[in-house]
Amino acid sequence: MSRGVSQRDPSSSDQTARMRITFRLEDVGCARAWVSDDGRTAELTATYVRDALGDLVLVTGWLVAGEQSQVRCSWAEEPGEYRWVLRRRGRDAQVRVLAFDGDGRREPDDAGRVVFETTTEVAVLGRAVESCARQVLDTYGSAGYLARWVEHPFPAEALERLHAALNPVHGPTRRRHGRR
Repeated sequence: MSRGVSQRDPSSSDQTARMRITFRLEDVGCARAWVSDDGRTAELTATYVRDALGDLVLVTGWLVAGEQSQVRCSWAEEPGEYRWVLRRRGRDAQVRVLAFDGDGRREPDDAGRVVFETTTEVAVLGRAVESCARQVLDTYGSAGYLARWVEHPFPAEALERLHAALNPVHGPTRRRHGRR
């Protein structure tokens, strides 16, 4: 497991962080990702044992939509795990990525080692995840993604739900002139 340690004081939300997430499919069933904020970066890896990108898009959508105030998803390693823990506090989101050497599924969060931590606006997190997923789709296409990720199709439905949560429609967007 690659473990680039990057931390930011999550209690200092006077300035929220910008985020960027990059996800690249490497060998069949293997991916490498980078998550960064204002100059800090962590490198992560994942295997297709779990649907890494799909799960991240799905749980981020729940957080952005306000369906959940805390979500988790795990990226499997062989052996090991990266666990994303996302907490919503008002307009802010605390993002923590924890590393576990063995099968961390049964381990509490406190047993993991923090490899990335930041606080940013929920919308900034959502747009970073959405942008990451769209870049993956633009690079590989749905068929190419499935051919390389093997066990899981591209998370198109979860991406659309995340997009809808980031861009809610509040009634008519245009008014017709001259008619009420």
